[in-house]
Amino acid sequence: TRRAVESEVSPVVEQEPEVLQSNVKVKARRRPGAKVEVRASIRPGEDASGVQSEVQSRVQQHMAETGVPVSDLRVRANESDPRQTKTRVK
Repeated sequence: TRRAVESEVSPVVEQEPEVLQSNVKVKARRRPGAKVEVRASIRPGEDASGVQSEVQSRVQQHMAETGVPVSDLRVRANESDPRQTKTRVK
């Protein structure tokens, strides 16, 4: 189900230390594999493409380990002010 995929993806994205906040949207597909769209908020000045590729590879690896098919995974990294996000203290 969509909620199951979302609950698997969210903690993996939040494990990345540069990610302040994330938003995961999942769409079911008729063919095998779900469409997953991840929006991650990062601090201004951080390497957006590096964070984007790291999150994407982590999510793909985790989903392959769990056996949940994902056909279309899109990750977007948005720079946002840490004071306006649900900042996690690390």
